Amino acid sequence: MIVEDASGRIVTAGMLVSQTLAFGGVRIPAGQPELIGTRTEYRGRGLVRTLFDTLHAWSAERGHLMQFIAGIPWFYRQFGYEMAIERGGGPVIFVDAWSAAPAEPDAEFRMRPLVASDAAFAARLDAGAARRYLLTVPRDEALWRYEVEGHRATSALRQVWWIVERRDGQPVAVVSHMKRLDGRVLPVTTFEVAGGVPWRTVWDTAARELRAIGEGLADRDGKSTLRSFGFRWLGRQHPLYQVLGFTGLRRPTAIYTRVPDLP
Repeated sequence: MIVEDASGRIVTAGMLVSQTLAFGGVRIPAGQPELIGTRTEYRGRGLVRTLFDTLHAWSAERGHLMQFIAGIPWFYRQFGYEMAIERGGGPVIFVDAWSAAPAEPDAEFRMRPLVASDAAFAARLDAGAARRYLLTVPRDEALWRYEVEGHRATSALRQVWWIVERRDGQPVAVVSHMKRLDGRVLPVTTFEVAGGVPWRTVWDTAARELRAIGEGLADRDGKSTLRSFGFRWLGRQHPLYQVLGFTGLRRPTAIYTRVPDLP
């Protein structure tokens, strides 16, 4: 942070988060500057540039090979970043078009909350899904336990995690969504199914539950109704879209990336 000498007020602030990415399966230490902000009356004085010089120095000291940040288009190009990593872009699907019929009493699958003891299954499923993509964020069992138990209930980063399992309790899929609606849309942030399990059948189970959850959130937050499921955070290439024939993908945004030592 940068502090005004006269009053001690914080006038510019930011943070650096150490991350591990995987590029084609190769682990890369990376730094993520975040929560960059300057008081309005101090903007235009070069304080953010000074802040980034410091964050980049810290990142180099930690052995990071790159940095990345999500932010305002164009702005971070001033500090050596380019918009290089695709972000989002999935479809929005109206619930009336894709919600399945009511569940049968002897339905093959059911959905329940993901708990810490599911971390090993979630990590295996996540590692398998990562093989579809060039750039990923590896999550081991410890990180999965943190997803379930590490976030405060009020945290903006907290998601709601679910397991889809067979009637005998065997887990077959992981599903997550945001804890509140985005307008009238329930953002679905994870949908991964184990090998050999029919995605459409799992989706039918999840769609029923997600619709009920979304309608409950709409009632809780005073929204008129749940309109659709949003798959923006699954990106433009995901097996679920092929299974269900989704079309009309939204235009993705991008994440700024800085690689200081390119040859």
